[in-house]
Amino acid sequence: MRVLFVIPHHREGASSRYRVLQYVPHLEAQGIRCTVSPFLSSEFHRIAYQQGGWGNKIGQFLLSSCRRLRDVMRSGSYDVVFIHLEAFPLGPPVIEWFFSLRGVPIVFDLDDALFLPRDGTVYPMLKWLRMPQKIPAILRWSRCVITTNDHLRTYAQQFNAHVSVIPTCVDIRQFTVPMHRPQRARPLLGWVGSHSTAPYLELVKPVLARLAERYAFTFRIVGSLRPFRVPGVEVIQVPWSLANEVTSFQELDVGVYPLPTAPWVLGKAGFKAIQYMAVGVPCVASDVGRNREIIQDGVNGLLASSQEEWYAKLAQLLTDPLLCQRISLAGRKTVEERFANHLYVSSYVEILHGAARSRARRATVSAGGPQPPLARQHSPREVRPV
Repeated sequence: MRVLFVIPHHREGASSRYRVLQYVPHLEAQGIRCTVSPFLSSEFHRIAYQQGGWGNKIGQFLLSSCRRLRDVMRSGSYDVVFIHLEAFPLGPPVIEWFFSLRGVPIVFDLDDALFLPRDGTVYPMLKWLRMPQKIPAILRWSRCVITTNDHLRTYAQQFNAHVSVIPTCVDIRQFTVPMHRPQRARPLLGWVGSHSTAPYLELVKPVLARLAERYAFTFRIVGSLRPFRVPGVEVIQVPWSLANEVTSFQELDVGVYPLPTAPWVLGKAGFKAIQYMAVGVPCVASDVGRNREIIQDGVNGLLASSQEEWYAKLAQLLTDPLLCQRISLAGRKTVEERFANHLYVSSYVEILHGAARSRARRATVSAGGPQPPLARQHSPREVRPV
């Protein structure tokens, strides 16, 4: 079986990396031939969020657009097209429509609430070109849909009856708990993310300032060089790199995961909490959305819904090493049991084979022959490890 994976970014993009690329070796080991086609090349990703350089950006965009047209032309030689998020970043779903016209079964992976309008884009002038209203059409054209939580599943089922829930996971052989953590005079609190999520750190600024009046600690930000200053707090800001991603999490003593209260947050996968847990870093996360399903407050992490709760729970982790150790062990166990990528390889394999068989079934029906059975569809709970 041959599958064309259409993704927004190359390995530098977190969602493409964790929703698709980390599974490719596992799928190929199962006999599935995988071709991966990112819209943004590594070079395009490097310059996309920098100021200026519009000539180079336009050139890269045109090259990426040509590659997408090539994907449409060659799609007939594949058994399945797997689309993560969207095939083209702007305008109506023309590329997805062409795929559907070619008769290739589409598996659509939706791990974010793209159907909602969003503020705060890097280039506000492009906001109206994102066209969130295209998502229902893509859902209807898809043979089956994969989402990351029940909120997205409920939305997708309005347009497609075949929806599975597969959480965003980590490779627990890479995300490991360090054998020894350094004993620091000043504990290292921190956050690892990207330019797009860095503004949420503003939510914990008053908490950090208040904590600094009583406790000594350092706050590290990885992935955003946007100036972040808090009175009385030593702040270290370093750029994110793929090579140091796991280390960036492992070096922390406490992780923070602030999120606002907004409708689109319900579509988030809660993945940062999973990354902290995987390396044994106790974290405090906003008590919203998927975080409530991943974190058992006081067991494998801490949840906070107000400034007072953020202060109290961070203070707990700064002063209670036994609590930190207990949460660290429980968090790692949670990831091993529910969010390790190898647990879901068989689900991806069955979904892809089911989509491919649907194409064979249509071809047989067109020829007037007997109809092979459709693949059994997963319910959301069936793709979650027991």
